[in-house]
Amino acid sequence: EISYGSRLDAAVAALSGAAASPLSAATALLWDVLRLVDKEDTDNPVVAVEDAVAMVPRQGFLGTWPSLYKTLCSIVQDHGVPELRGGDEGAAGTAPSQSTAVDDNGAGIVAHWLLLSRLKPLLQDHWHASFDESSSGYLSDEGTFVRLRKMKHLVQAVLRWREQRVLWRSGVGGKATAVDEAVAPRLELAPAQRQNDLVLRLVHSPAHALPQSSQQQMSPRSHGVAATAAPAGSTSLRSPAGASPRQLRSTPPPPTPPA
Repeated sequence: EISYGSRLDAAVAALSGAAASPLSAATALLWDVLRLVDKEDTDNPVVAVEDAVAMVPRQGFLGTWPSLYKTLCSIVQDHGVPELRGGDEGAAGTAPSQSTAVDDNGAGIVAHWLLLSRLKPLLQDHWHASFDESSSGYLSDEGTFVRLRKMKHLVQAVLRWREQRVLWRSGVGGKATAVDEAVAPRLELAPAQRQNDLVLRLVHSPAHALPQSSQQQMSPRSHGVAATAAPAGSTSLRSPAGASPRQLRSTPPPPTPPA
């Protein structure tokens, strides 16, 4: 077994004696958590968090937002209220997960929804015991730290990164990865009809089409959200965020992916 300190010392030693570029620093220090997406500019390479890292819940590290998105889908499915075809609400409970499920009376269930105010304890039970939305944040494309103080801000950010990941994957093609599978279901945020709250809806339908204004191919560099949240996309190492895994931490990473 090799300690973290020994590994870090070895990596730093490999960089000493030469003017290390961000590319060589990323390769030496972050090889086990990041992959290179674009190394054409050695002073400003684009990296992305590996799927295996992005899919492990880590409180305070928004680079793992895909794992958070997957858990949100499961929570809304298992603890939310069924929404029947035509807008009627069913009793709270679970339902089959196919595109359009049916309840005991044969009515189509088109979605499940859950009040945002119910999310925190459920995330502590099903995602991470230390979950606290007020201690989260990420680095923007410009390297500015953005702190998330409310649940709605965190959910809005995660939904935005999911949409960017879907758009990126659609543009570059290729085989779907674990992150793509995790973000395949569609969640949306909407005002509650009867409470002064927001609801998170899990829509039981094929992946939604993105707005025409968003229907444009995005280069790897345009997915900085994954970087501050590195797993879902990529980030530039020119900002302080790319220098160390610790800087991908939220209490400190697609700010808006396609791991």
